[in-house]
Amino acid sequence: MPGSRLPICPREKLMEEKPDIVLILPWNWADEIARQISFVKEYGGELVTLIPELKKISQCIPLYPLNVLIEILINLHAI
Repeated sequence: MPGSRLPICPREKLMEEKPDIVLILPWNWADEIARQISFVKEYGGELVTLIPELKKISQCIPLYPLNVLIEILINLHAI
């Protein structure tokens, strides 16, 4: 996302740092990306996407409706 200043990390960095949650922004490619970084689930990490609602990729269970998530992100950005 140009101008968002969100880091885009290579797979090697994910393997090294082992984050608890990996946010996949291109939701329409989430399944393919999840296959390519399936090692995240192997160490206990979660893969999530935001659109159309926040979901865990591994189970596709909605966590928050989109309007709640937007409110959370707005509040975080304001800090």
